[in-house]
Formats: sequence, C-alpha cells, structure tokens
Amino acid sequence: MKTCNRCKENKPIAEFHKNKANKDGHNNRCARCTVEYNNERYKKSDSMREYQKKYWTDNNRRLKKYGLSQLEYDKMLEEQDGRCKICKVVPEKWLYIDHCHKSGKVRGLLCLQCNTALGNFDDNIDRLQAAIVYLKNNMPR
Repeated sequence: MKTCNRCKENKPIAEFHKNKANKDGHNNRCARCTVEYNNERYKKSDSMREYQKKYWTDNNRRLKKYGLSQLEYDKMLEEQDGRCKICKVVPEKWLYIDHCHKSGKVRGLLCLQCNTALGNFDDNIDRLQAAIVYLKNNMPR
C-alpha cells in the first residue's frame, strides 16, 4: 500500500506507475492522479504543444528523414491532441515519429515508451500478442 501525494488516498502499489528514481520504485502520485494532473497541465496552456513544435522545427532534419513537412507534423500533432497514439498520454517532452521499418511509412506520433516498445518487438505482431498472453497468464491476482 502507498499513499498518493495528490489525492492522499492509501492505494495498492499496483495503482502507481513504476519509477526507478524513487526508493520504492514507484511514482508518488497514483496513476489516476497522474493522468488528471497531466490533463490539467495540458489544458491550462498550449506550452507542451508549442514545445513539441519547437523541438521538431529545431530538428527539421528528422522531419525530412520521414518525408514530413512541418505542416504535416503539426496536423498529426493536432489530430492526436498532443497525445501518444497508443497510450494517449501527453509526454513530458515530445512525441516521436513512428514509422514502418519495411515501408518507411509514418504511422503516427508516439511517446518514448510506446515507440521503444514497438522497436524492441521489431514491429512483430506475433511477438506482441505473445507478450500480451504472457502478461495475462503471469499477473499476480
């Protein structure tokens, strides 16, 4: 059990995202409060979206690498509401351009964790499904 430093509720440790920087290995806010906090922060200003636009403008070579114009990137960012296309989280820094390694086609904008996960599974659907089955069969009850 752990107490969330935002809602002050005592909750099971499973309701806190992992964070290696903390002694107990989990965030100090529960997952629900983390999402609420990020949503509030994002709604208060467009600073995150502006930060993302600035990052990709400053790193225009990445846009060229994937055959995207700044306008196309901005449109994708707007369509996804500045959120990862998989987990729907607003990242702390920016979203990465996800692409198919075989065709080179851009699929969307992802947070670091989701982009890395797909890369680690070599975009292999069978391996991803096997990982899902593994997790379902090995989760503590």
